[in-house]
Amino acid sequence: MIYLTILLHLYQPKTPEIQNKKVFNKITEECYYPLSEILKNNGDYTLNLHATLMEAFLDENITKVGDKTIENLIEAYENGSIDFTDTPKYHLIPDLYPKHWAELEIVQNRKTNELVGLKRHTKVLRSPEEFSGEKIAEIAKSADDEFIIVSSFKKSYFTNSEFPIGVDHYNKKLVRMLFRDDYNSNRIAFEKISAKGFLEGLKNSYYNAYKNQEDVYSLITLDGETFGHHKKGYYKFLEDLNEEVVEYDGIELVKISDLIKLKQFYTERKMKVIDNSWAGEKDSWLNESDPKIKDYLRFVNAKIKTVEENNNREFYEELLFDIQPATSSCGEWHLSARYTSSPVIDISKNLVRYATKVFRRYDLEEEFIINMIFR
Repeated sequence: MIYLTILLHLYQPKTPEIQNKKVFNKITEECYYPLSEILKNNGDYTLNLHATLMEAFLDENITKVGDKTIENLIEAYENGSIDFTDTPKYHLIPDLYPKHWAELEIVQNRKTNELVGLKRHTKVLRSPEEFSGEKIAEIAKSADDEFIIVSSFKKSYFTNSEFPIGVDHYNKKLVRMLFRDDYNSNRIAFEKISAKGFLEGLKNSYYNAYKNQEDVYSLITLDGETFGHHKKGYYKFLEDLNEEVVEYDGIELVKISDLIKLKQFYTERKMKVIDNSWAGEKDSWLNESDPKIKDYLRFVNAKIKTVEENNNREFYEELLFDIQPATSSCGEWHLSARYTSSPVIDISKNLVRYATKVFRRYDLEEEFIINMIFR
């Protein structure tokens, strides 16, 4: 049997402070709202849902269909069509920040989503940009998660016949690993493919499993914005998939909460937690020989140093809470030269503006600027 799990990653930076509200509204009308209409009547799907969306949906000055989008998601959740993974609220890359910053954002994300009735009930952490590694596994474990999602991008370790135990460099057990099916994920993301065409390809990819000679899982993860924003009207793919999959006896569509209940995938094999991301080698995000990345890391380190080295510990927790929206990884995307479109450049500028305003409120603007220049 092929157990097919489709995870939709849904995120926008804090709006309107960092993301432009016109851009957010456009994405909502093209993607989030029609996608929510489909999800309430079709399952089973998993959402990696950043709570920044919920906050924007509740503001009618940003979008007029936000309330209805939330209602649809609640209905989908209550009828069992969707479940949710854990994730840091503001999309920080955990490798760049102290562990407790990431842990705070994970808790914030849970609490904000719970306020509108959407509760996490899977112990799976999906890190932004699907970063994985020992530090992220440690964060997951401290957050009471039992799995992390690992990309197989350009790696030979991919396995979809087990959930191996991830260990650190001392061979200490951390969390289990779920492996993204990069090949079949990218077929949806980058090809013009129908639901039937996708299922046919999946059957051929794992033909022995389809013929019930073995069990495998195919974890598809991709931007939720693929369905309607990146690819206009493409949300119908998910509706078609629900109709088509019943014709394939060897494929079962399951949410991630149901996938991790399948005992046949639990083994005692240990594997060092993999360093990777879904967009390329992790080192390419941290390479200071690239001037753009060096500039962005200066911004990251200036934020951390200004917060962690401030002398007034009375407002430390409040300051840490307030600076979190400025940890969005959208700046890394622009400054690592992956995207150069004007909305992303604007977001990068807005991240710096937002951080500066926060530090100004705490009389730390001068320290922040000094750290930006000299770090």
